[in-house]
Amino acid sequence: MMKRCLMTAGALIVLSVLAGCSQSETAGRETDPLETQTPPTETAVPPEPSPPEDLENIPYQESDERMHRLDVHMPIDAEAPYPVILAIHGGHGDKREMTPLAEYFAERGFAVLTMNFRDMPLHSYPAPVEDAFCALGWIYANAGTYGFDTSRIVALGFSSGADLASMLGVVDNPLHYLANCPYELPETNHVAAVVTFTGVFNLRAAAQLSAAHLDYYVRYVGASVEGNPALWDEASVVSWVTGEAPPFLLIHGMADGNIPPILSEQFAEELHQAGVVAETYYVAGEDHMGIIRSEEAFSAAEAFLRSLLNIST
Repeated sequence: MMKRCLMTAGALIVLSVLAGCSQSETAGRETDPLETQTPPTETAVPPEPSPPEDLENIPYQESDERMHRLDVHMPIDAEAPYPVILAIHGGHGDKREMTPLAEYFAERGFAVLTMNFRDMPLHSYPAPVEDAFCALGWIYANAGTYGFDTSRIVALGFSSGADLASMLGVVDNPLHYLANCPYELPETNHVAAVVTFTGVFNLRAAAQLSAAHLDYYVRYVGASVEGNPALWDEASVVSWVTGEAPPFLLIHGMADGNIPPILSEQFAEELHQAGVVAETYYVAGEDHMGIIRSEEAFSAAEAFLRSLLNIST
């Protein structure tokens, strides 16, 4: 009996010591009367995932050239991998002039990259074409990082940029323009489609429009037609067309007094003769700069791409 009482006393001593430790550890700690604990049966709700962020002035080629920059407009409410549009501005322009188009397509599930490129008066052909191909190579190299679908890349351009976008579709040897670029491209099928806004496509034909056009394209090529006819042909989209080119949509404003719609019409015929799928879309009353802000033109491009790339609405 004595033994049982001693054991009980020992136990009480231990419990007292433990209680003292607990009190000393919590001494001075103020308890929030509103503090609550999540009931054991309640599951914590994870935070909403943040939408992918747009990025500005990303170098698509490591160089001191400030024009080797692009912006990435990530899609809204879409799941990777994303269809991609490489959007190229017009001559003497800037990637920001493609922002309305980029925002339109980003809201509809496309990742849109707007790029700058080396341009006149400091640079002539082939610098602009080389930059377009290098930016395309950047897309392939970074597809995993950004969730790009390289099987659904669209080259899109406005004015001079329309010719650069077209070159991405028709040139059958990308190595010709990748000598100074760190990226590689597939030998064929670099892009799934090309969309142009008021392109020229045939430099010789464009140079005959006026003295101002002739001067512009002499400076672009870096030589006169008589001085280097082979270079003029190489710099001209129409010279590269084969039956291997992807489908084209050629958009043009009917009120364009700078680049007449006949040039898109003639190039569409060249594509048809080569066996390439080519559609034209003309926007009534739209002038040269207005076409790149036209909701009607954007809608036509969207319909074409959704059908071609099997993208649901």
